[in-house]
Amino acid sequence: MKKIIFIVLILLYVSCQNDVEKKENNLTDKSSLNNKSATQKNSFILDKYDKDFDWSKIEKDISEKDKSLLINKLKPQFKYILEYEFYKNDLNNYLHFCEINNDNKIDVIFHGWSGGEPNIIRFFVQTDDGFNKWGEVFQDPLQIKIKNNRIDKVVAIDEGCCDQYQVMVSTYNVKDSLDLISQTSYVNWTDMNGENIDPIRFEIVNDIYYLRDTPKIDNETVNDRFETKGNSIGQLVKGQKGTAYKSRVDSTGRVWWLIETEPLDYLRKSFFYRNNAIKTSYIGWVSSRFVKKINN
Repeated sequence: MKKIIFIVLILLYVSCQNDVEKKENNLTDKSSLNNKSATQKNSFILDKYDKDFDWSKIEKDISEKDKSLLINKLKPQFKYILEYEFYKNDLNNYLHFCEINNDNKIDVIFHGWSGGEPNIIRFFVQTDDGFNKWGEVFQDPLQIKIKNNRIDKVVAIDEGCCDQYQVMVSTYNVKDSLDLISQTSYVNWTDMNGENIDPIRFEIVNDIYYLRDTPKIDNETVNDRFETKGNSIGQLVKGQKGTAYKSRVDSTGRVWWLIETEPLDYLRKSFFYRNNAIKTSYIGWVSSRFVKKINN
């Protein structure tokens, strides 16, 4: 009898050890998945670029003597700076010497004071007579891509001025001129904090679905500036699509996604002002409950 009890105890012990090992293996698997998800590249537009643009990636290495000669040729373009006591000593810091039209001449990209409140990016090509302005973009560069000594792509962020609240990220392809190909917008008080997730494509299934500036349902907080209540910044409608890049869980257990919509002609009942030249994508929070995951 004692032998039987001993055998049973041994079997129970082995079984318990197997259960523990399975649980430990499951925890390890989950940990591995979490690590993989956390390190996987995130294609959210606001995480793609460094706001402190590294000019050294595109600048040409030229002597101080050559820089001085080029700056003297540029001065007629910047009378508004040179005649303004507060800014006149900053001009040299605003100038970046590159080649942007593949003609074997050093050109210049200016990034700095526009003469008004915002910053501006201005492109100047060198000619036999001096410099001609080729194009300009408000306000700050996120990416300037130069390929084979020719400017190929520009991504700029305009964070507004004069008490504006809408932020716009604009992408331009470049051939003979700056060609605006995409825009993404958000309001500057949007809460961008969340856990990075593998991008999830989705489609709205409700007739109306709220895009919010924070990951929670709030229909009561007063927005004094716009004399409205709640945290809705616009309404999405059935069939509209987007991509989720971050997630947060609110106090009720509801999972929220920080998303970027597909380009839209307009966003219903929103705070956004429109640029009719091109469709715009919008960033904000949606509840993950009433959306359908899609593959395209």
